[in-house]
This record gives sequence, structure tokens and C-alpha cells, in this order.
Amino acid sequence: MAEPAGEEPTPDPTNEDEADVAGANLYVGVMVSGTSSDAPDHEPLYEESFVLVSADTLDEAEDKAIRLGIEDEGSSINEAGETIEWTLLHSVDVKEVVDGEIFDGATLYVRHFTDYEAYGALEPVIYAEAEAVEEEASETPPDASTPESAPPATSTSRSAPASTRSQTPSSRPGAERRPSSGPGPARTPGLA
Repeated sequence: MAEPAGEEPTPDPTNEDEADVAGANLYVGVMVSGTSSDAPDHEPLYEESFVLVSADTLDEAEDKAIRLGIEDEGSSINEAGETIEWTLLHSVDVKEVVDGEIFDGATLYVRHFTDYEAYGALEPVIYAEAEAVEEEASETPPDASTPESAPPATSTSRSAPASTRSQTPSSRPGAERRPSSGPGPARTPGLA
């Protein structure tokens, strides 16, 4: 039965993935997937995704996050007619939602790191912004109105250019979900 226009579909309480999460413990799972192909010139592409999971315990949330990651595995045919396989590689981390519930402005997931350059290697936007600032600084001679000790201004944009964003498994053309035939990927220790 179709929902009236403008109304959200009612979750199916018999389907644990669609059940209302009100009152449930909410977790965020960080999953890494990658591509493989028989194509001789295939360059692997990797994807980090953050999955919201409701569960009673952390162990249950970890298992569910892996199951959801495996369900998102699939294959598609690229423009050259080659089959590209997406596979879950790791469940990197599963943590309870920081603010405990979902609301506008809620903090869902936090992790800390000590090597900003290593993080920047994974985030091309960070390096692109830094290079643009360095380039601008080298082209503009300092003047009396700008103290030389002042740090350069940087953009606060947090979204990657469209060319660096990957598609989610369910939105990949031709991606089919399939159950796993194995135990799934190994869990890797989370970050502090």
C-alpha cells in the first residue's frame, strides 16, 4: 500500500533493519570496502562508510555492522564491459553514538588521531586546500596590512569534490546484494 503524499513510510516492525530505533542503543560502524576485477588495468577503489546500527549490546552491533557490510557487497559492469566486485574488507570500528540519540546537530561518531599528515593522505580535500593556500601565499607578497606571522586563511568546506566521492554499494550501477558465503571480514581494532 502506498503512503499518502508527503508522509514518511511506516517502518515494518517485523523487519529489524526497518524497526523504529526509538529507545534502542545506537551505534556507528565504520566499514571499509574495496573493488577487485579481472580487468588487466584495474586500479582498486576503496570506500569508507559509516553505518547506523541499533542493537542491545556492542557485540551485537559489531556483528550487525559486519552483516550489513556483507549485504552491501556486489558487482557491476563498467563502461568497458568488465565486472567490478565490491567486497567488505574490514569493520574498522563500532562505537555507541556519542550523543546517545539522533537529533539535528547530534554528534554521531568521534575518533582521535595524532598524525594529521597521515590523515590528510586519506582526505584529498585537505591537501587540495593546503596546496591552494600555499600557492596563493607564494604568489602574493606580504604587505604591511598582513603580518607575516599570521596563518593563511583556509576554506572550511567539508565536502569532497564530486570526482572524489564514491558511490554507495546500493547506488552503484548494476550492484547486486548477495549473502556472504564466508565468515566475513576480520574486525580490526578501533582508533582511540
